[in-house]
Amino acid sequence: MRRAMWIGLGVVSFLGLSVGSWAVADEAPKPATPKVTAKLVHPWTKVQGLTEEQRSQILDIRRDIRTQIVLLEMQEKERCLAVLNDEQRLQLEKTLAEEEAARKAKDAAKKAERDAEKAKADAEKPKPDSDKPEAPKAE
Repeated sequence: MRRAMWIGLGVVSFLGLSVGSWAVADEAPKPATPKVTAKLVHPWTKVQGLTEEQRSQILDIRRDIRTQIVLLEMQEKERCLAVLNDEQRLQLEKTLAEEEAARKAKDAAKKAERDAEKAKADAEKPKPDSDKPEAPKAE
């Protein structure tokens, strides 16, 4: 279940990051291999006694597979776009731009809410009494 969640999260992240590039897919040069990072994640983090070599090999495998996934997703996007006519591509671009704008607005609203909560919490904190004179120091 978690594996499916991570794969789904990766796909959503990739698609979210590539939304803006759909419009210029034909114009922009395509990288031969995308830059993909890999981390040691569950269940591999739970394995005790991994040597540095084993850790490195697992990371290499994960990086290789993630690169293949990204390349397949790019290939899927290109092939699906090739099926669409110009009007449909414009409609898709408009829809994706609207979705991106809605996501950004939602993120901005969440940030504003967090900032307001932080400001409220800061305002509720007791402030040091600056009106009171300091007690004389005993010598």
